[in-house]
Amino acid sequence: MKVLFESEHARLWLDGHSPILYSNVLTIPQKMEELKRLCSVYSDAIKDCLKNYTKIYIVSDFSEVTVAPPLEMVRFYANFLPRLKNSGIVFKAFIKPRGPAEQRLLNEVVNSSILFNAASYDRFEEALSAINILRQTESLTRKSLLGRIMSW
Repeated sequence: MKVLFESEHARLWLDGHSPILYSNVLTIPQKMEELKRLCSVYSDAIKDCLKNYTKIYIVSDFSEVTVAPPLEMVRFYANFLPRLKNSGIVFKAFIKPRGPAEQRLLNEVVNSSILFNAASYDRFEEALSAINILRQTESLTRKSLLGRIMSW
């Protein structure tokens, strides 16, 4: 496992054998400067992943978040995500926070992620399973396409 970033707010890491960037968000920064820094680190982590992989998948675990951030911070994050569209992200899986207010805010963020595939899940295992199914489907599609090309 390679830890890319760790703070009182979040931890980002790679498992070392798959194109999946993991993040565990413990708290949402309550100051805009802190959120901007966290988003900048996140962008850098994506760029770091793309040195080894052409496509990446992301699992962001918000299950430990217990305090909803101010609305302007939610909007900033929601506007940050579309900028990641052409960065090589194939799918972004969010693990839902437990509180209903925090879940509503996460739904707003997921719904703003229409430029790339995103979904929210109740548990980490569900999110990882969805990513693995997507990766298998993509692999089978590539193999099928290659087989057709080779048979021409």
